[in-house]
Amino acid sequence: PAGFNTLKTDLFSQCLKLKEVELSNDIKDIKIDVFYYCEKLETIRFNGTSEEWERIRKDNDWNRYTGDYVVICTDKTLNK
Repeated sequence: PAGFNTLKTDLFSQCLKLKEVELSNDIKDIKIDVFYYCEKLETIRFNGTSEEWERIRKDNDWNRYTGDYVVICTDKTLNK
């Protein structure tokens, strides 16, 4: 939801059926293991530009043990 600016550690950890998530462009930090073992993750939809996505502070291993996913921004699609 809009207004959240940090995705906290283990937020979606082991959500084994998670395929897609939509993130607000309010996000500024993604902590460790947010998507840990989300092996079926295919798509992260980010409601901002690719430049905004790149500015987000991402901890090491924030996307550990995920499948092959893409990040769809408002201006282009980024590969994992």
